[in-house]
Amino acid sequence: MSLLDETGAPEQAPDDDKAMPTQNNEETVPLDDSLALFLHEVGSYDIPTKQDTITLCQKMEAGRMAQATLEAAKDEGIELDADQRKELQRTVRRGQNAKESLVNGNMRLVISIARKQIVNTSSMDLMDLIQEGAIGLMKAADKFDYRRNIHFSTYATWWIRHDIGRAVEEKDRHIR
Repeated sequence: MSLLDETGAPEQAPDDDKAMPTQNNEETVPLDDSLALFLHEVGSYDIPTKQDTITLCQKMEAGRMAQATLEAAKDEGIELDADQRKELQRTVRRGQNAKESLVNGNMRLVISIARKQIVNTSSMDLMDLIQEGAIGLMKAADKFDYRRNIHFSTYATWWIRHDIGRAVEEKDRHIR
């Protein structure tokens, strides 16, 4: 079974130990095979540098503009020629791929925040917290403005914590 250490790098764990230590090493969180597989997959993505993030955000922005152009042409009944429509569709796909790369490259941040939050809740398991954090990460990717000269991870941390916290509060409210 493969795990991620504190830096997010894969590390080997013995197969008979089905638990992952939390940040404070006082408690352990049980791992199932799907979580171990997910953690291994997340470890295979490179963390984007600041310049990589800017490039990905520029591609995402171009994709959004191309999508808006396609929708505006459709709404107004303007017929685009085949080459122009194809190029706009390619740009949209490049933007979607860029968002996917940005999200996948920052999933270690989600896991790190979720591992810290698991100690504060008994109502949700780690994979649920990771899923809620991933939703926050996707919102951050959509709303991030690379021109403001801040790191994406700094911006995304608020969204990840917000969505994880909201999910925990909602789950706790339903339990009462």
